[in-house]
Amino acid sequence: MTELDILKNVEPDHYFHVANGTIIRGLLELDEAIAQMSDETFQYHVNPSKNDFANWVRNTIKDEMLASFLEKINDKKETQNIVLRRIVDLFKKNIPI
Repeated sequence: MTELDILKNVEPDHYFHVANGTIIRGLLELDEAIAQMSDETFQYHVNPSKNDFANWVRNTIKDEMLASFLEKINDKKETQNIVLRRIVDLFKKNIPI
């Protein structure tokens, strides 16, 4: 598995089903989904007792680095920013310009 594989969509049985009905197929969609979801939906998935996004990124996307950052955060905007920065970083490191 290469770092760019982290950006691929996962198999349908591993999609993330958001409480608002949105389906996230991969890391590239996670950023946008977080940006568009309500604060209530975000808090359903990320709160002091759990972080569904960190768990999904760790167990399904297989990005331990991103998951370790996400599990320390419970702010919607900060979560979105970290996901976006990770995506940009993966592209920068793996696609020659």
